[in-house]
Amino acid sequence: MPDRFGLDEDGDGRIDVPNTEEYLRGLTPGACTNGCPEAAFTVVLSGADSTSDGDPIEEYRWEVRSGSGVVFSAASRDAETEVALPEGRYDVSLTVIAGGRSELDRDTIDVRDHLIVALGDSYASGEGNPERSEIGSSGRATGVWADDGIRPDGPVGEGHRQAHRSTLAASPQAALQVEANDPRSSVTLLFLARSGAEIGAGMLAPQPGLDPGVSDSDLMAQIDATAQLLGCRATAEGPRCDRTIDALTFSIGGNDIGFNVLLGGLVAADPDLSFRRAYDFAVSQLFALAEAAIGNLETQYRDLDDAIRSQLEVEQVVLIGYPSATGLGEDLCNVVAEDLVPGLEVDREEIEQTVERVFGPLTDATAAAAAAHGWSFVDGHLEEFGRHGYCE
Repeated sequence: MPDRFGLDEDGDGRIDVPNTEEYLRGLTPGACTNGCPEAAFTVVLSGADSTSDGDPIEEYRWEVRSGSGVVFSAASRDAETEVALPEGRYDVSLTVIAGGRSELDRDTIDVRDHLIVALGDSYASGEGNPERSEIGSSGRATGVWADDGIRPDGPVGEGHRQAHRSTLAASPQAALQVEANDPRSSVTLLFLARSGAEIGAGMLAPQPGLDPGVSDSDLMAQIDATAQLLGCRATAEGPRCDRTIDALTFSIGGNDIGFNVLLGGLVAADPDLSFRRAYDFAVSQLFALAEAAIGNLETQYRDLDDAIRSQLEVEQVVLIGYPSATGLGEDLCNVVAEDLVPGLEVDREEIEQTVERVFGPLTDATAAAAAAHGWSFVDGHLEEFGRHGYCE
């Protein structure tokens, strides 16, 4: 099957992320204007290995059956032909005509398109790792984000820009590997992760966009957007969708505990610039707020699991763990962020408290949520991130 993810149809150097109903079903643009037909994916039937005892092959006759019915037949002088087929198992026969003789060969094929849906926050969207950077009129570098391969200024391209999505993020890169590893299947990626997302505002409720350009741009909740694009509907037996998600991946929870507020507060609360008693009080309050929020994650993850189960059809849910500074020992930085805000910093003592009181409990909470709800928890990459930071 030809690759579906990893293409660059408009030749702009960025991998296309269409995020449309038609793309998710293997259909041509506009096919879902009045309701979506059944999903069907391009399959290349090849008789290139056929032999004819020295006589030139005059014709290739194909027949594809599903059960007892013929779903496709064609005759051609070309060794290869394309057919669009729904996912499933098919019996294929090829009759080769050469020198007045015919040879018949039969085989069974599996039409398989892996649907991967990537949701979550900035760790999932690719924040900090755009497709490329450009220097604007102000002389400052700005990130260039993913596009849809059709209209960079259209609604899908604008959504990518508002969400800060990059195909250099983990889930798109994993999708590329799955695509490359099996030429007999294809991959479809629905990429809806957004920087700044929380379980509430982001996954389960609308979330404002990050960049100017669209007035009052509240982006649809990621679970709702996924259900809408896949044609999901409620039934007495549970949700029914036009396609079942093979792998739903996400990272979420860091913004719910106010991680950005914590780090911003630690930068501002510098013991060299304030009374020590005031500094101690400010830092203790910051950590108390984060710890209280971590205690609320169990309920929030349960709400998220309820939404997934009630709105989507999913084979596997994958929760991706957050990296932290654990396990670094003496390699832990003495100071970070000093170059970002002159005169202010996060010092070693604050980092150690963050590791002990926030990073560790957050990892425990995400792992516990995965176990409680039957999600796969991905944490094998976390130690590798220990060397990805910087020190003064």
